[in-house]
Amino acid sequence: MLHCNVFLRARIDGPGGRAYAPPPSSLEKTMRRLASLLLALIAVSLPVRAQEAPGLAAQIPLLPLAEGVQRDIDDLAVALWGAYYHTGAEHAFARADLRAGRFDLNGDGQAELVLMVVAPGWEADQGHSYVVARWADRRWMPVGWGWSAEDSLFATTEVKDGWRTLMSNSQILRWNGREYQITERDE
Repeated sequence: MLHCNVFLRARIDGPGGRAYAPPPSSLEKTMRRLASLLLALIAVSLPVRAQEAPGLAAQIPLLPLAEGVQRDIDDLAVALWGAYYHTGAEHAFARADLRAGRFDLNGDGQAELVLMVVAPGWEADQGHSYVVARWADRRWMPVGWGWSAEDSLFATTEVKDGWRTLMSNSQILRWNGREYQITERDE
């Protein structure tokens, strides 16, 4: 043990008691330069502001459709999903597999429609497929698409060009001037 301590001390102190350090290898020089460069980049980088989720204004309740009424909603379902709505096709669905909710998203005093398909085979990791539609020319016109859990769709306090932003468990839909555009949530 004494021999090890003497060896280490001789290596540190060097011959004649002076401080001694072996010259750095080319790998050590390269690593020091990379570390210096990394520290310099971190020091001069600008902080990036995280995109915050907008505040919630209200939940949009999505409820089953009543039988025999709301033909306009049936017409929208046929226009969007005609190959599947009340057909014998694989992944077909019926009126009982639709959920609808209404909320005035653009502040014009008339509620827009949210229509969701909750049928087996229509769910993804993000939730169920839904469409947002506005009333124009005596029919529903789609203005956005998204995915949400059945009980997780909210209108937010954020307003873009007069339209409220929508937020679900997996996505944020923001108005881009013509329609809703999807942004995936990081949370």
